[in-house]
Amino acid sequence: MKTTRTLYALALLAAPLLGTACKKAAPPPPPAETMAPPTPSAQPAVTKIELGSSVGADKRVLAPRSTFGVRDSIIASVYTENTAPNTVLTAKWTFQTGQTVDSTSQAVAASPGVTEFHIVKKTAWPAGRYKVEISLNGAPAGAQEFDVAK
Repeated sequence: MKTTRTLYALALLAAPLLGTACKKAAPPPPPAETMAPPTPSAQPAVTKIELGSSVGADKRVLAPRSTFGVRDSIIASVYTENTAPNTVLTAKWTFQTGQTVDSTSQAVAASPGVTEFHIVKKTAWPAGRYKVEISLNGAPAGAQEFDVAK
């Protein structure tokens, strides 16, 4: 019986040691999720302005140019990207010292897309330097200078 008591005593002494040795180690905490920074949404933009005297069915200028005759119609094709249906483009046409010739606004139909603006005059245009300034939702988005020559 002495051996049984000895074994029993040894078991009692070893139990706390065995209990900690047999316990499963706690799983490490899950790694913090690494999230990529959010990509900025693409901003609406005017990507190109072309001037000419005629456009195709797609509203694109057929023959871009920067000089017009005194009797020409002047058309601006404004190319846009990342626009929403409520995006508004404004074309402000000015002559030499900033005199306003015309100002017109239109909603953009599609994205990417092309919006057409034009100015026409029943009498001859005064010769000189002109500019069309394009605004996108009220913010300046681009400009194109051109000449009218006799």
